[in-house]
Amino acid sequence: MILFVCYSHEPEGGGRYGEGVLARAMQPAPPGGSPKRTNPANAGTTADQSTLKVHLPNGGFNVVRASAEEDVRSVLRLLASRLATGDRVYASCYALRARKLNTGKIRWIHQDTPVSELLSRWGVAEWRLELRVRYLPASLRSLQDADRVTFHYYYDQVRHDYLNANHPIDQELAIQICCLEIKIFCKDIATDKKFNVECFEKDFGLHKFLPKPVLDAVKPKVLKKAIQQQFKKVAHMSDTECMLKYLETMHTHYGYDRETFTGALGIGWAIPVELAIGPDIDISYVSHKAGEPPEYCRVASFADVLALHTLRSPCTIQPPQGGSCGKAALQLRVKGASETLTITVSSVEAAESLADLVDGYCRLVTDSQTSLWNRTTTICKQLSCQCKKESSSKSSEGSEGREGKESKESREGREWSGVAPTLLSEDYAEIVDDDADYSTPAGI
Repeated sequence: MILFVCYSHEPEGGGRYGEGVLARAMQPAPPGGSPKRTNPANAGTTADQSTLKVHLPNGGFNVVRASAEEDVRSVLRLLASRLATGDRVYASCYALRARKLNTGKIRWIHQDTPVSELLSRWGVAEWRLELRVRYLPASLRSLQDADRVTFHYYYDQVRHDYLNANHPIDQELAIQICCLEIKIFCKDIATDKKFNVECFEKDFGLHKFLPKPVLDAVKPKVLKKAIQQQFKKVAHMSDTECMLKYLETMHTHYGYDRETFTGALGIGWAIPVELAIGPDIDISYVSHKAGEPPEYCRVASFADVLALHTLRSPCTIQPPQGGSCGKAALQLRVKGASETLTITVSSVEAAESLADLVDGYCRLVTDSQTSLWNRTTTICKQLSCQCKKESSSKSSEGSEGREGKESKESREGREWSGVAPTLLSEDYAEIVDDDADYSTPAGI
């Protein structure tokens, strides 16, 4: 069966305050999503097993119908092509992830996964599918020059994550970022004299340009004065310059383009590390020194990775909180290295997320569609089993209160991914936008 997407494109428009696709995108979508994205043939019926509803960062979604024999790669390719007309040079940047509705847990779905497996493991009743840019080229300028649609989509993704994440925010930095976003939205304003923050707030509000903690912490009069002054510094900049400056600022202060995992190098007598993966640092561990910024020490380059293989503990017990029991590991065969590089993490889910991330970057860097990951997980007796440790230590837990035990179990349940908390948290409330076209900067 051929895949197709139900999606409606608005004609491209300007960025004036009251006109164009950007202004229309300011309006929230009606309950249940945009009516323009509804397939009349499916109206009033329950989605069958060949239907995938894939959410976008702006709150919209695409509906994809696929045969069970197709794979996620085909779904991603089609989803990327429907964001706007033209070719997606960086189509390999996209990934599909599933978010569990009741817990917020995340699973990254590898591109070779059959649609039949996707539907059976991540059904719509419990999981929400999301289209994300997960793998990035080292130069965002190159991404913008070669594939404006993917660049705009990624900018929109980072912007929504930042605005809705629950993390400490520097007020001065937030105002700088706010003014860059306003300039992108108001593309026809060539000088600061044409911008009046009072009128802008009255027409559109500031809640889609500033995180809520900043709006709550700063007095409105002080905030608007600071925005009016800061806007003078960006009024002359183009849309592209503003977006690149925005992403550069987010990289410097929040490390938005890096994913971190808590684990260890080796099995057995392992060395605990904080592992970081990113386009500019490849596979690195983080070295922390008091009073100094983190230092990234490269363990392996994406271009040198020859093969990936996941290992797991022999334990078959299913933990109460779900997921897997015991530690897992990712083995990397690296060009020029006499031994394999082994990274031990807290669970099979964490190892699979790490493997998907490294594999995606390797495909991007080598411009290949072939996966390096052997997805048949091997049993490794050297990996410890968490449930046995808990069983042997029960006698020493008698002094702990019931509340303390529940807190410990809750913490372990949240550590399924092995990913250290970042400022750009994966768990954020959604602000719904409608009908954005990624051939131009997305609507706020």
